[in-house]
Amino acid sequence: MQTKHFQIFITIFGLIAFVLRPGGAIAAAPTQQMPESKPVKLIVKTDAPTYTTGAKAVIEIGIQDASNKPVKAAKDYIIEIELRAFPSRQLRKKMQDTIRAGESSAKLALALEENGIFSIHAKHLAKMSELLEYDVFIRVRPMVRSLQRPRHGAWLPDFNSRFWGVGMLLSPALPQFVIAQGKELVLKSSPQRTLLADGKDAATIHLFYGSEEGVALSPIRVRLFSSSGRLEPMPPLIIPEGEDYAQATLTSNKVETITIEFLGSTPEVPVPGARQLQIKFGPPITQLGLDASPPKINLVDKSDLVVRLLNETGTTPIATDTVRQISFTIARGSGEIEQKELAIPAGRSEGRTTFLPTKLGEVEISASTPDLQPVTVLINVSPPLSLLGLSLLGGLAGGVIAYWMTAKSKWWRVAIGFITGFVFYWAIIFGLLDVLPRAIVLNPLSAFAISTLGGWLGTEVFTRVLKPFGAAV
Repeated sequence: MQTKHFQIFITIFGLIAFVLRPGGAIAAAPTQQMPESKPVKLIVKTDAPTYTTGAKAVIEIGIQDASNKPVKAAKDYIIEIELRAFPSRQLRKKMQDTIRAGESSAKLALALEENGIFSIHAKHLAKMSELLEYDVFIRVRPMVRSLQRPRHGAWLPDFNSRFWGVGMLLSPALPQFVIAQGKELVLKSSPQRTLLADGKDAATIHLFYGSEEGVALSPIRVRLFSSSGRLEPMPPLIIPEGEDYAQATLTSNKVETITIEFLGSTPEVPVPGARQLQIKFGPPITQLGLDASPPKINLVDKSDLVVRLLNETGTTPIATDTVRQISFTIARGSGEIEQKELAIPAGRSEGRTTFLPTKLGEVEISASTPDLQPVTVLINVSPPLSLLGLSLLGGLAGGVIAYWMTAKSKWWRVAIGFITGFVFYWAIIFGLLDVLPRAIVLNPLSAFAISTLGGWLGTEVFTRVLKPFGAAV
């Protein structure tokens, strides 16, 4: 009899050694490589900064990477374009266009029917935008009437009294432009969003001169002060003779708010609107990173989902200066995500949640946040063969021990232990009996030891499992 029992234990431990043989561990997946270039932001270009009433502006909407290089779209991007009047910000027109997959831009014509300063604003039209928005300012005015340079002492009859040429003799030195009396400078900046402090994402400083009909009689030198950053070209900015527009660009490598201030001009021109601009530069977060740790799990295990805010190369975490909301979805496969929405607080660069599988196979999980490209990660869910084998063997061992140590025990006591050992281990794994930390429970040695105990307890296991639910067996 003892020889028979000894043979049973030799068989059980031989099976354990087979289950735990070397090579059974799951190899770690290679590090996921980030694409070299991703769409990051929209850009809006117009064929001119100023237009006459009734003209059509040719607008080009493009997508660029963090280095301001055009990027071909991997899918269709629907872009919403708004025309707003300033300073009222009233919406004048709204339209849509599409940047097709394989293209980097789209063009459209916009009819301009009113005079004034307008912004052309473009944004990615989606449930969650994947691109930084962009806007640009333009000016619309009545058509400027130009004259042939008159001879000295010539009289200009029947000309509108708003112009300097009315009722007076024109000097031969006067340029061939009709100049408005109501002279002014308008100072604007675009895009009107937080820019990236990477030295490449630039704010455009717009200087519009004159009233609705006015252009510069002579070059105007405009002095601007920048509290920080890099302003190009360096002031003074020059509005050339016969023109009504000049611009500069501002970049920064620091997270800061930069003040651009109008100090004056030569000749002096009033600025009836804002004389200061506040331009904010934020952390250069241009990519979202998502990792699963571990990327291969079994059906009773879990994987940590680690999402990170990254720089343009996807190699360096960047702390956010505002709360960033991250959304998780299961694009393919089955399982549960502990937190489908999480917030990365200011001053942090990463957040974590947990994935619990419910079926075998490959699971694709996506993470997204406004104004960044979504990212995905794959998790492979395999059967828990090692733990299952150890659990069944442990239950068998517990049943044999109970059969051996109990007088008048029947052979089917071993079969009961085979089942109850598995049930006991299952209840502890999934938290019905919260007696051990999960890391200990999932240890292979624990799988055998706990199941052995369950096999030895026999039907008492069902009483222990059902007790928390108020059921009695």
